[in-house]
Amino acid sequence: MRSAFTLIEILIVVVILGLLASIVLPQFRGVTAEARRAAFVYSAQIFVAAAKRYELDYGEYPDAANGDLPDGFGDYIQSANWDRDTPIGGEWQARSPIGSVAAAIGVRYQGNDPDHDPALMQAIDELVDDGDLNTGVFRAFGGGRYFFVLAE
Repeated sequence: MRSAFTLIEILIVVVILGLLASIVLPQFRGVTAEARRAAFVYSAQIFVAAAKRYELDYGEYPDAANGDLPDGFGDYIQSANWDRDTPIGGEWQARSPIGSVAAAIGVRYQGNDPDHDPALMQAIDELVDDGDLNTGVFRAFGGGRYFFVLAE
């Protein structure tokens, strides 16, 4: 009667586990990217709603080009959520104005930030807007900046 596994049996089990892992792990990566994208959109929607309430109270939209929490904006959001990086990397920014847009809130990536992924930003635009980063509510502004437009 045998009391242990042979080396061949152990190798077969290891190979089977390796094959299963190679099938399952890529699916988890996709789920993780999708969850980060959804968390970014959810957080942005909260900040956009807060910025609109801020504008009703102060008559102007919050503005902090350097990524700091805009003055008085902490009364409308949890400041810890603003101070940490966005779920997709980069830092939160509120701009008033930015280019031809009167006010916007979004993400800015510094320099060669490894989290900056234009394809991800395109996927976010397709999820929440018109699929064109040059038009609509979610836009690219160059220099690694992607914003939800609050006012034209």
